Amino acid sequence: MTAPAVVPLPSLVERSVGLSSVPSIAAPPAGGWLALPVLMPGTFLIVLDFFVVNVTIPAMQGTWART
Repeated sequence: MTAPAVVPLPSLVERSVGLSSVPSIAAPPAGGWLALPVLMPGTFLIVLDFFVVNVTIPAMQGTWART
């Protein structure tokens, strides 16, 4: 019985450039639309936080004594 052939792993350069003979198991590109559902709520929360803080600070200044 012979030992199975050892296939060398691709180097870091080969993996980053895509020159490997080992097939990739990465997901196919989604064309940029995959990031949209992640970025939209994040952008909305940043804007919402900006307005909440701008409304809250004057209310807090009126409640507490300003120095």
